[in-house]
Amino acid sequence: MSDSPHATRLAEREARAIETCVTCPNLCRSSCPVAEVEAKETVSPHSLVTLAGLEKTGRLSLEAVSDAPYHCTHCGACTEACLHKNEVTLVLSLARQRLLTARQAPSAIREVRDSFAAAGNAYGRSLREPLAELAKKAGFEVDLASGTRSGSTLYLPGCAAIHEAPDVVVAWFEAILVRGFAEVTVSEASAACCGLPLLWAGDLDGFHDHAERFAERVAGASAVVAHDPACAHAMRHWYEVVGVPLAPEIQHLSELASARLGLTQAQPGEALDEAEAPLETRRTLAYLDACHLTRGLRLVRSPRRLVTRTAGVPRELPGGVGFEADCCGASGLLPSTEPKTAVAMGEAKLAAFRETGAEVLVTASPRCLAHLRKVDPSAEIVDIAHLIARFGA
Repeated sequence: MSDSPHATRLAEREARAIETCVTCPNLCRSSCPVAEVEAKETVSPHSLVTLAGLEKTGRLSLEAVSDAPYHCTHCGACTEACLHKNEVTLVLSLARQRLLTARQAPSAIREVRDSFAAAGNAYGRSLREPLAELAKKAGFEVDLASGTRSGSTLYLPGCAAIHEAPDVVVAWFEAILVRGFAEVTVSEASAACCGLPLLWAGDLDGFHDHAERFAERVAGASAVVAHDPACAHAMRHWYEVVGVPLAPEIQHLSELASARLGLTQAQPGEALDEAEAPLETRRTLAYLDACHLTRGLRLVRSPRRLVTRTAGVPRELPGGVGFEADCCGASGLLPSTEPKTAVAMGEAKLAAFRETGAEVLVTASPRCLAHLRKVDPSAEIVDIAHLIARFGA
């Protein structure tokens, strides 16, 4: 991709984004959770884009840039706050690419690329056997030697879910059986990675090539249902950015479940209807917005209605919610490159959860769930799939 016309167009978009950002008086500063946690102006979106622009034009060396572009989770909060909807994550992805190419990226980033070379995912081992075991645990029959069936609705757990939050995958298999989502199928492609960690690493060429291979594996499906909203956003948005067409419709599993339970995407500001809740709600819940579900997929109200239908009206975390919610620190490879920052961001989310007085925290992101469980193993955190499988009517 590096020498293609598409790469030239990306460079042009990058130049426009840099020009837009550097002439702005840093209006998005307070939206960035990384800058807020680290309390450093040098990692604000405006500063990072300015730094990337100076490096790109040769006024700063890569050594001077150091690891600054990796102080970002790709949460999209800055773009959401920007009046021009500037492509900050694109600028930082291309800056990361230059650092990686010059062997200036953090060692954890180089390890991600090495793991992909070994096994096609960020964990360096096949996910086929673990996925088969999770399906067996739920009593769900799979044939991971089979290809993607034409016209099927294919389930994609995502490598982070399989490796770091296996119970959410079991829960979704149980939900398929309990709720009768018979159209959802599993094939060998279900044990694949969409390639997102390569994008976050800055290996855009590797991401492009991996995306092409993945797109070919799922070409026969009519839809791909992703468990990890970051994966769904990568396939909906970033595949197009790097010029990879994808035939199937991309859904998050909350979209499929909402449709099957007769729920629609409510309008912003529409109150949740307590009449939709189960007659008996035994435990109090709070709901955590995941960045890629909200700002990436624009799903805010319908997941809440899904929680309400299955387990009761959730409490809201104090501070920003929906499109304004802060990131928990799980994405963008931040737990690998800046673990202290990622933990501090997770702690802020858990403090907000405790402030609600709720007993259980619900999220629709296995990646967020796994990160927050590591930050505080005593906190009870469940995925929306657990609710769909085990609660309500």
